[in-house]
Amino acid sequence: MKPDLYGIQSTIGYEFREPGILLQAFVSPDASCRPDRTLPALIGGAALDLAIAYVFCSIYGGKAQIGGFDCLGLEHHEWRESKLRGGDISKIRQALSESGYLTLCLRSLGFHEYLNDAHGEDASSDGNIEKLLETILGAVAIDSCYDMHAVFRTAELLIDFDSYMFQSRIDGEKYIISLRDHALQTGIPLPVYLCKPDAFDHCLCELTLPGTGLSFHAAGRSGISARRAAAREAYFALLQSGEIKNAFRDAVGAPDPEDPAGQLRKLASLGLVGEPVFTLSRTDGNLPCGCTLTVPGCEVSVIVEADSDEDAVRECAFELMRYLTCDFDPDD
Repeated sequence: MKPDLYGIQSTIGYEFREPGILLQAFVSPDASCRPDRTLPALIGGAALDLAIAYVFCSIYGGKAQIGGFDCLGLEHHEWRESKLRGGDISKIRQALSESGYLTLCLRSLGFHEYLNDAHGEDASSDGNIEKLLETILGAVAIDSCYDMHAVFRTAELLIDFDSYMFQSRIDGEKYIISLRDHALQTGIPLPVYLCKPDAFDHCLCELTLPGTGLSFHAAGRSGISARRAAAREAYFALLQSGEIKNAFRDAVGAPDPEDPAGQLRKLASLGLVGEPVFTLSRTDGNLPCGCTLTVPGCEVSVIVEADSDEDAVRECAFELMRYLTCDFDPDD
C-alpha cells in the first residue's frame, strides 16, 4: 500500500517541508536500499528517547523542591530538577518497548500497512513498527531543523502516554482500530485525523474518511483524547448506516447491566467467543471481592473489585460486554 503522505502528516500533527524525508520511514529496514542507514533512522532512536524523557520528566515526573537553582534565575519549571532520575527514564523506555506498547499505538493508526519490504518478507513485525515510530520522529527532527518541540508534539500524538502512565482504560482505541480495519477490509484509504488546539487549551480533531465525503469533529483534553472521541462519532455513524457491523451487538444487543454474564454465555453458545471464565479472589477473607474474567479468543481480560462475589462477576461481565460492543466513552 502506497503511503498517504497527506493523511500521515495530518495525523502526526506535522507538515513536512520535504515530504520525501517522511517517505523514507516507510521502507522496511530489510530492504536492499538500507534505509536503516538514512539519517532519520539513525537519529530516530535518540529522538524517541528525548521525547520520552521530556514527557515523563516535565509532565509526569513532578518537580523536585530544590532551592539551589534559584540563583540561576530559571523561569520555567521544566528547567528545574525532576523527581525522576536518568535510570528511571531508561527503565520506562525499556518497558514501553518490551511491553509492545509502542507498536500497539502505531498499529492502531494503521501506519504499519504502509511499510514496504523489497524482499517480500513480513515488514510489519513489531521490531520494524517500533523502528518506524523512531524514524518518523527522526524525520520530523531533520525536517524541522531539530526543533525538539515539534518532535515532542508528534510523539504525544503518536504515543498515548496518559494510558500507559496511569494504567487507565484504553477502550477508546477500539474505535480507532475498528475504523482502521473497516478501511482495510473495504479497500478505502485509512482515516485521516487532523488535531489542532482550540482557544480553551483543549484539542479539536477533524476525522476524514477519504473517498466517502464524510468527516467528523470532536474535542478532547489532548490530541489523543480528541482523536478517540472523533473516532467514536465516526464508528457509531457507520454502525447506524450499516457500513460497519458489530457481530456481538447484532447477536445480543447493547450490554445489559442486569445480566451481562448471560449475554456472554449466549455469545459463547453462538461461537462468537469462548466460554467465559470467572476467577474470584479475596484477601484474607475480607472485602472487597476480586474477580478476573478471561474469555478464550478475546484479546483482553477484565479485573474488578466489588462488595460481593455476585457484584464482581456482574461488573466484570458488563465491562467486557461494553468492550466487545464498543459501548463506552473513549475518555473513561
